[in-house]
Amino acid sequence: MGYSVFLQRFRGGDAARVDGARLWELLQPCVYEKNEDSVRIRTPDGGEADIHGRTEGLMVTRFSAGEVTDLLVRLAHELDLVIMPQDLPALLVRESQRRHLPEDLAGDALVIETGADLTEALPLA
Repeated sequence: MGYSVFLQRFRGGDAARVDGARLWELLQPCVYEKNEDSVRIRTPDGGEADIHGRTEGLMVTRFSAGEVTDLLVRLAHELDLVIMPQDLPALLVRESQRRHLPEDLAGDALVIETGADLTEALPLA
Protein backbone atom coordinates (compact mmCIF):
# COMPACT_ATOMS: atom_id res chain seq x y z
CA MET A 1 0.00 0.00 0.00
CA GLY A 2 2.96 2.41 0.37
CA TYR A 3 4.23 2.09 -3.19
CA SER A 4 3.87 4.88 -5.78
CA VAL A 5 3.81 4.88 -9.57
CA PHE A 6 3.72 7.68 -12.09
CA LEU A 7 1.64 7.62 -15.26
CA GLN A 8 2.81 9.91 -18.03
CA ARG A 9 2.08 10.39 -21.70
CA PHE A 10 5.06 10.95 -24.01
CA ARG A 11 5.49 12.32 -27.52
CA GLY A 12 8.82 12.65 -29.29
CA GLY A 13 10.83 11.98 -26.14
CA ASP A 14 9.04 14.63 -24.08
CA ALA A 15 6.18 14.56 -21.60
CA ALA A 16 2.83 15.31 -23.24
CA ARG A 17 -0.52 16.42 -21.86
CA VAL A 18 -3.12 13.94 -20.72
CA ASP A 19 -6.74 14.30 -21.88
CA GLY A 20 -8.17 15.60 -18.59
CA ALA A 21 -11.81 15.22 -19.61
CA ARG A 22 -11.33 11.57 -20.57
CA LEU A 23 -9.30 10.95 -17.41
CA TRP A 24 -12.13 12.28 -15.26
CA GLU A 25 -14.68 10.23 -17.21
CA LEU A 26 -12.70 7.06 -16.46
CA LEU A 27 -12.02 7.86 -12.79
CA GLN A 28 -15.32 9.44 -11.76
CA PRO A 29 -17.26 6.20 -11.10
CA CYS A 30 -14.67 5.21 -8.46
CA VAL A 31 -14.07 8.60 -6.81
CA TYR A 32 -15.29 8.86 -3.24
CA GLU A 33 -13.18 11.78 -2.03
CA LYS A 34 -12.03 14.77 -4.06
CA ASN A 35 -9.48 17.41 -3.06
CA GLU A 36 -8.08 20.37 -4.97
CA ASP A 37 -5.42 18.39 -6.84
CA SER A 38 -6.13 14.76 -5.97
CA VAL A 39 -8.84 12.16 -5.69
CA ARG A 40 -9.24 9.05 -3.60
CA ILE A 41 -10.79 6.15 -5.43
CA ARG A 42 -12.36 2.92 -4.27
CA THR A 43 -12.95 0.03 -6.63
CA PRO A 44 -15.78 -2.53 -6.26
CA ASP A 45 -13.36 -5.07 -4.74
CA GLY A 46 -12.59 -2.61 -1.91
CA GLY A 47 -9.22 -1.52 -3.28
CA GLU A 48 -8.25 2.11 -2.85
CA ALA A 49 -5.73 4.58 -4.25
CA ASP A 50 -4.82 8.24 -4.06
CA ILE A 51 -4.39 9.83 -7.48
CA HIS A 52 -2.60 13.18 -7.74
CA GLY A 53 -2.36 15.39 -10.80
CA ARG A 54 -4.37 15.73 -13.98
CA THR A 55 -3.19 16.81 -17.41
CA GLU A 56 0.55 16.94 -16.65
CA GLY A 57 0.65 13.30 -15.57
CA LEU A 58 -0.44 11.32 -12.55
CA MET A 59 1.11 10.03 -9.37
CA VAL A 60 -0.73 7.10 -7.81
CA THR A 61 -0.02 6.34 -4.16
CA ARG A 62 -1.28 4.04 -1.43
CA PHE A 63 -2.83 1.56 -3.81
CA SER A 64 -3.55 -2.13 -3.73
CA ALA A 65 -3.55 -4.93 -6.28
CA GLY A 66 -6.78 -6.13 -7.84
CA GLU A 67 -9.24 -3.83 -9.52
CA VAL A 68 -7.07 -0.78 -8.76
CA THR A 69 -4.21 -2.15 -10.85
CA ASP A 70 -6.75 -3.16 -13.51
CA LEU A 71 -7.95 0.46 -13.55
CA LEU A 72 -4.40 1.82 -13.82
CA VAL A 73 -3.72 -0.36 -16.84
CA ARG A 74 -7.05 0.68 -18.36
CA LEU A 75 -6.10 4.35 -17.87
CA ALA A 76 -2.77 3.63 -19.55
CA HIS A 77 -4.50 1.97 -22.52
CA GLU A 78 -7.22 4.60 -22.91
CA LEU A 79 -5.01 7.67 -22.40
CA ASP A 80 -1.78 6.36 -23.97
CA LEU A 81 0.08 6.55 -20.65
CA VAL A 82 3.33 4.90 -19.65
CA ILE A 83 3.46 3.50 -16.12
CA MET A 84 6.68 4.44 -14.36
CA PRO A 85 7.31 2.55 -11.12
CA GLN A 86 9.90 3.64 -8.57
CA ASP A 87 13.32 2.16 -9.35
CA LEU A 88 12.00 -0.20 -12.05
CA PRO A 89 11.83 -0.02 -15.85
CA ALA A 90 8.97 1.89 -17.47
CA LEU A 91 5.92 -0.23 -18.29
CA LEU A 92 4.27 0.21 -21.66
CA VAL A 93 0.81 -1.00 -22.62
CA ARG A 94 1.77 -1.24 -26.30
CA GLU A 95 5.11 -1.49 -28.04
CA SER A 96 4.40 1.61 -30.15
CA GLN A 97 4.83 3.78 -27.03
CA ARG A 98 8.56 2.96 -26.88
CA ARG A 99 9.46 5.30 -29.77
CA HIS A 100 8.04 8.28 -27.84
CA LEU A 101 9.98 7.66 -24.62
CA PRO A 102 13.13 9.56 -23.68
CA GLU A 103 16.19 7.50 -24.63
CA ASP A 104 17.07 6.73 -21.01
CA LEU A 105 13.68 5.04 -20.48
CA ALA A 106 13.17 3.33 -23.84
CA GLY A 107 15.79 0.60 -23.73
CA ASP A 108 14.68 -1.18 -20.56
CA ALA A 109 10.93 -0.59 -20.88
CA LEU A 110 8.69 -3.65 -20.64
CA VAL A 111 5.27 -4.24 -22.20
CA ILE A 112 2.39 -5.30 -19.96
CA GLU A 113 -1.22 -6.06 -20.87
CA THR A 114 -3.24 -6.46 -17.67
CA GLY A 115 -3.57 -5.38 -14.09
CA ALA A 116 -2.22 -8.79 -13.11
CA ASP A 117 0.91 -8.05 -15.18
CA LEU A 118 1.28 -4.73 -13.36
CA THR A 119 0.85 -6.39 -9.98
CA GLU A 120 3.49 -8.97 -10.87
CA ALA A 121 5.94 -6.25 -11.95
CA LEU A 122 5.60 -4.19 -8.75
CA PRO A 123 6.81 -4.92 -5.21
CA LEU A 124 3.35 -4.55 -3.66
CA ALA A 125 3.60 -7.33 -1.10
